[in-house]
Amino acid sequence: MGLRDGLSPDDRDRFDEWARFQREHNIAALAESAMVISIYPGAEHVQDIEYILQTGAAVLLDKPILVLIADGSSEDELPPKLRMVADEILSIDRDAADLGSPELGDKIAAFAKRFVKDPAG
Repeated sequence: MGLRDGLSPDDRDRFDEWARFQREHNIAALAESAMVISIYPGAEHVQDIEYILQTGAAVLLDKPILVLIADGSSEDELPPKLRMVADEILSIDRDAADLGSPELGDKIAAFAKRFVKDPAG
């Protein structure tokens, strides 16, 4: 039994439209990106399908992955496999992430310098 087999024709059309959007926009954008910055949504939100899809795509596309976790959270709260595939895990203040703090920008730039391959070399 396939994923779409139990769907009504209308639901199948909506699913196909969503899947096409994911392939043509989100996955295509990830493929073009030099790295992925992933803000871990927390265990209570870990079943967010777009987060799962983007994380899986980042792994399959062999992108450097920076996982951001909220201050006060522990790396131990991350799923073990996510810890394994993350190139780096960084604890951040959510307000700093929302406001684009210079300190966070510096940390992201340092990550990029360490993990992003120079396409010319």
